[in-house]
Amino acid sequence: MRGIIFTCLFVLSLVPPAAAQTETDPDPDILCENAPPGTVAEIPPPVAEWIILLCTRRGQTLAARFGDEVEMWLERGTAIPFQLAAAPANLLEGSSTLTKYDLRFDRFAARLATDVHRDFLLDLWRNAYETDEIPSDLGDVFQLDTVSVYRGDVANMFIYLRGDAPRWIVVCRDQCRSGIALDVLRGAELEARVVEQERLRQ
Repeated sequence: MRGIIFTCLFVLSLVPPAAAQTETDPDPDILCENAPPGTVAEIPPPVAEWIILLCTRRGQTLAARFGDEVEMWLERGTAIPFQLAAAPANLLEGSSTLTKYDLRFDRFAARLATDVHRDFLLDLWRNAYETDEIPSDLGDVFQLDTVSVYRGDVANMFIYLRGDAPRWIVVCRDQCRSGIALDVLRGAELEARVVEQERLRQ
């Protein structure tokens, strides 16, 4: 429960300042428990063990799922949090017909990368993290494909495990013509990153 509560607070921290002034209450139904039938696509296993679907005020997003230790997706080398949104948040502004459940993911597909597919994703990792060295503890690699109801937009999440949990994620759009590299941090690693970024800002 502590992890779920922290996830909710994390989502609220991403609300733009102007919205935050009027949206001080917790996001209603952030866990999608009261979503209309057919509006919550199922994340396939085992990816569902690491990623949670949230129904935020700005539509559905994908975020880190965690248990005893707080976990966050941060832009590579920074303390900037990241979530994958189903659609642009500004679509709800001024709309009298759209609800947050309308800005949603239509479907997901997941698979374990093997053979040539794995080799390709390791090359993608090298490019995204700007290094020729693959960490010795990098384990399985999974691909999660997301399809949004908004224009049928497709995003791909390439999830690189250390042990049995994600440590790196590369998110791609438009067949990886654009993308972002993420560090998946938890516990002491997360705390150290936040402290270091705060020190650099001083």
